[in-house]
Amino acid sequence: MQYIKHYYVNDVTDDFMTTTNDAPAKRHPVKEIPGIGVKVWSHDPDGIDVCISEVTSKITLSNIEVDDKFAVKILTEDQYNSVINLQKEVATLAEELYPHYGGGVSPDAEYSEPTSDQISLLETKQQELKDLINSF
Repeated sequence: MQYIKHYYVNDVTDDFMTTTNDAPAKRHPVKEIPGIGVKVWSHDPDGIDVCISEVTSKITLSNIEVDDKFAVKILTEDQYNSVINLQKEVATLAEELYPHYGGGVSPDAEYSEPTSDQISLLETKQQELKDLINSF
């Protein structure tokens, strides 16, 4: 398995979207990288959508630079695992604080509002995840 950070592609022009989120239609780079499996969605420091994905080892990958950014950046397994592990931590915290959000919990179940400390911890972890993704 291989791992990448990548931007969306404008489905009309087939250009990587490294400077805008606005397009008539956007897609993951499935034409350019067959078999891509998106695992994490985030934003770069400019607020542009970016993803972390798995790609089968059968595909030959290379870094692709567009507009002074890597539209596709190959990650090491350690980099990928650090993102996935932190994403799981964020998801667990969010589920604990907001059990009704994802469904699966009876609407009649007890619910108490998260404390400001709990919300702060979740926001901190979400920012750590975003910063980690943007460090690659």
